[in-house]
Amino acid sequence: SNLRKKGFVYGKLNRKNERVVKKRKSTGAKELKDFVFIDIHFSAEKNILKSLQKNANFTINGFALPLEKVFSGDWYKSIISVKNAEKDIRNRQISVNAYIHPAQLYACVRFVSHGFKPPTEKEAEGPFHLLKKLRKNQLKRNLRKVFEQTGGKMKARKIAKRMGIKEDIFSLKVIKTL
Repeated sequence: SNLRKKGFVYGKLNRKNERVVKKRKSTGAKELKDFVFIDIHFSAEKNILKSLQKNANFTINGFALPLEKVFSGDWYKSIISVKNAEKDIRNRQISVNAYIHPAQLYACVRFVSHGFKPPTEKEAEGPFHLLKKLRKNQLKRNLRKVFEQTGGKMKARKIAKRMGIKEDIFSLKVIKTL
């Protein structure tokens, strides 16, 4: 509720163990880049670093900040991160930290469309094999996000090809045969 007092509102993601809140950077904010997002994860794991190591799909997502530090003047001193997270975000490099979510490969495509360097082909194999676990509704939602953020299906395919992916990861038929 302290975040709400500071102008944050709930984002689209509202799961049992995860919430997203967002705040406009300025009036008239419309695009993703116009907002500050905070992903809040609830975990039985009391050690934040262990939780990140287990649950952050990419090193660039492997940062945490205790909520009580969010509005402190020296909040940056309280950042907790997985190994290489800071280096990878500075170099705009996607490195896989954990293979946890079936839609992880689509997140890679979205990051690459925003100027990040793709993971190695070997690293991309893990998320590739998770695709077959996607339910139809998850696939549709993720394809919509990918196409919106990349500029369409053809651009998304080019990015996937650049990542070394030869299969059509945008086809439910193909995914079910993996």
